[in-house]
Amino acid sequence: MSSRNEINRIVFYSKENMATSHNLVKAEKLLNNFNSEKNLTLNDLLEFYNVKLHFDNDLFLPKWSKSDREKYNQIVEENWSSLKKRFQKINDLNIEEIINELEYQYKSNFWELVNKLSIYKNVSHSTFSDILKNFSSQINYILPQKNIVQKFNKVIRDFLMNYKNSAEVLLSQFEEKKSDRNSPRFYFPKSLSLSDKEEIISTYLDREDSNLN
Repeated sequence: MSSRNEINRIVFYSKENMATSHNLVKAEKLLNNFNSEKNLTLNDLLEFYNVKLHFDNDLFLPKWSKSDREKYNQIVEENWSSLKKRFQKINDLNIEEIINELEYQYKSNFWELVNKLSIYKNVSHSTFSDILKNFSSQINYILPQKNIVQKFNKVIRDFLMNYKNSAEVLLSQFEEKKSDRNSPRFYFPKSLSLSDKEEIISTYLDREDSNLN
């Protein structure tokens, strides 16, 4: 169980996001109440990571003094170190349980860090296949991570060929390119050929037609 209400969690969206000041007010409260003796869940540590993303983008409350910033930065960096240690322990034996306990708003951060910290090297192809089978919606957070897609190229290709929402995943890239420049870019596996993509779209259109009739 999480120690904080999931709805009130701090999330970094982008440097220009309108929620920044609101998140920094919440960050101030979180940092002022920080107790180094308390056991933090992975979701708790991911929340501190989202505070770090604000700080890394030079986003601070104007009222914070230099000493405030230094104190808060120290807490954030301590928790970043703890988070990296926690990630280093991820492997075939525990990754599915960890994914199951992830809060919705930190799923993208989880895969971003699995990619960035090379944790995917601790995961076998068979376990990754099980992840896609048991947590199929994670594909939306996995595809923006180039190194993960490269390692599990064929596993992801085979998954996409059978996943009921693959057409939406493919088509979303064209729609989001037009509508939102900040939307994540998907890296599709090299083994997913043009004919594979055409087959996915064709199956989707056939399904849509049969639903109309």
